[in-house]
Amino acid sequence: MLFRHLKDSLDLLVEELAVFENAKHITLGEPVLNQIVSIGNKKVRYYWDYVGETLSWKSFKSVKPDKNYLSKEIFPFPHQPSYIKTLFYKKYFKEYCGYVEKKI
Repeated sequence: MLFRHLKDSLDLLVEELAVFENAKHITLGEPVLNQIVSIGNKKVRYYWDYVGETLSWKSFKSVKPDKNYLSKEIFPFPHQPSYIKTLFYKKYFKEYCGYVEKKI
């Protein structure tokens, strides 16, 4: 369903994001991440350095501008229900936020 509207939506989103040149860009959930990542992993947990169970090696990542259709650095976050239900995201939420904050 989202894919049908991707082209028109991306054009508008790129235009709107141009106004906020120095802003951080986050995604909430994998449905959106799946639509904007052009090359590379499309799982939120990959960018949070998931290694299994509830563990992360804490080598956090972002989606680089050359790997997505927005041409901006993007920081993937889980959708709110996943954050509440998944111990992994609860456990590393503050640390990932710290990583994002340092990327100013």
